[in-house]
Amino acid sequence: MEDFSVFLCQFGMDKLVCRGAVHTMISTIMNELPEFLTSPRYFCGRVTGACSNPYKVLDPKLFIDRVVKDKPDEIKENNFIDNLYEEITSDPHPRETIRVLHFSDIHLDFEYTAGANTNCNQPTCC
Repeated sequence: MEDFSVFLCQFGMDKLVCRGAVHTMISTIMNELPEFLTSPRYFCGRVTGACSNPYKVLDPKLFIDRVVKDKPDEIKENNFIDNLYEEITSDPHPRETIRVLHFSDIHLDFEYTAGANTNCNQPTCC
């Protein structure tokens, strides 16, 4: 089951990431999955279709449309920041600018190695 889960995972992630993630979670999944699949609510509604199905497949497009519908027109196209910079650039009275360095959500990597690959698509890079 673990190998099959790793196989499925690889369609969206790197094999090494999948192997580590699945290995970490497989005991929980294997304990909970049979109980969930055979629960009366799931089995009756989703497997047999004899009951109303409380489990619905959600369409992400519907969620996005619902969230975006309340946006003001000037930011609906997701170009608000670009338009703001364009407005600042075209201003005949240039503003004084400052440079700011902002750090947020810092994570220390105690296994960091100078010169290591920074784009290896793994939680801990090579």
